[in-house]
Amino acid sequence: MAVRAASATPLTPLAELEPLVSRAGLNLNAGQMADLALAWRQITELLGRIPRNSALVDDQAYVFRLPPPGTTPAAKAARKAGVALSPTRTPARTIAAPKVSARKG
Repeated sequence: MAVRAASATPLTPLAELEPLVSRAGLNLNAGQMADLALAWRQITELLGRIPRNSALVDDQAYVFRLPPPGTTPAAKAARKAGVALSPTRTPARTIAAPKVSARKG
């Protein structure tokens, strides 16, 4: 197995993305590749701005917990009324179908 020698010149963002795009099976034109490179650079800058030294308790996704299904006030009221309630949906109103009379003639 041949080991590739490290190039003296750094790769451009487009040159770094070309193998990834081809490996994904995408066929992008030059404008789309430029847009992808710009978006990639912006995302890496945003990721670099995320503070990493805060405690896990400060993370809202860690602190906020959804209540167990069936313990919300809507679920308790539905249970009292005898209505089956899905944990993610509220009961829908049923609308009666219009009555159709048969024509004689």
